[in-house]
Amino acid sequence: MIGLDYILAAHMMLASAKDNIVCQMKTAPEITVSAKGLDRGIDHTKTIRQLNAFKPEISGSPYENDSQTYIQGLAKGGVDVAGQYEFETQVYPTQNMGCLYTNKVQITITLDSSIYIAREYPKGSCHYNAVLEHELKHKAVDRELVNKYSNIIVKAVNNTLKTIGYAQGPFEASQMKAYQERVSKTLGSVVSQFGNNFSVEREKRQAQVDTLVEYDRVHAVCKEWPRPVL
Repeated sequence: MIGLDYILAAHMMLASAKDNIVCQMKTAPEITVSAKGLDRGIDHTKTIRQLNAFKPEISGSPYENDSQTYIQGLAKGGVDVAGQYEFETQVYPTQNMGCLYTNKVQITITLDSSIYIAREYPKGSCHYNAVLEHELKHKAVDRELVNKYSNIIVKAVNNTLKTIGYAQGPFEASQMKAYQERVSKTLGSVVSQFGNNFSVEREKRQAQVDTLVEYDRVHAVCKEWPRPVL
């Protein structure tokens, strides 16, 4: 009985120490989104023949499979969405307990996209301007999607933090790293999910720019398009 009383008393003391600790955020976490790659310049260094080398990477051409086509301009690249998380910790050495607070969530949307206009079309020419106008439509889609998904991801991250708690604990101080990794993993899965959604919608929306009607419109802007050397 003496041993049992001692164990029971120790358990009650630990519970009491934990009950006296309140892990509470003073301010809500800061959630921000930044975008990279939206303002990249235009590459004029490649010929039509060199741009044609990108064909295997391009899907959804509006032309028939047996049509002979060549690339006059091109917007290509992918998107990556990643998160960085900043935490604040609070440790109570006497009780050997701790709290974890999510202070900042920084989301970065990186567009690894480039715009090419064939070298055969001198800058300022009718052909150059016609192709440029089309390629800028692709850039406009990217800007629209960045704005859309910035709002979506901020709301999703905030809702996730509300669900799991802006503050974690109290827990045994030795578990601090495990709790931090758990929160990071949970937030990372949310960011990754919406990053995938962004990529899927981006591919669909960009394909809607590259229609046969749009290509015919571009070609009708100028007369006597130079015949490419393939």
